[in-house]
Amino acid sequence: MLWEDGTESPLVDYLVRPYPQPTVGHLKSYRFDPDNRLFEMVFENRDGVDGETKIFVAVSRVYEGTFHVECSDPPGTWSYTFNPGREIIRLQTNPHLSEHIVRITP
Repeated sequence: MLWEDGTESPLVDYLVRPYPQPTVGHLKSYRFDPDNRLFEMVFENRDGVDGETKIFVAVSRVYEGTFHVECSDPPGTWSYTFNPGREIIRLQTNPHLSEHIVRITP
């Protein structure tokens, strides 16, 4: 969103935010608190569905280039990779747990 003079509208900061993309299983909820830059999503495994969950993170705009990922799965049973060109987190969760809570913070 650009103004006629070519400058960016301040509304862009409210529109460009982290959001889940394809999710393994069933997405129960997600939210983003722009004041604290906290993203949280909750999803459940679905029988027969395997793979990774993707999250667009808008690192350059929202997290100023750095962020921290937390998952409710036990340490060592989940992992993620980050594609900086696309600003996408690819998350592998523990397939033996029914519910996962993911948080992204600055």
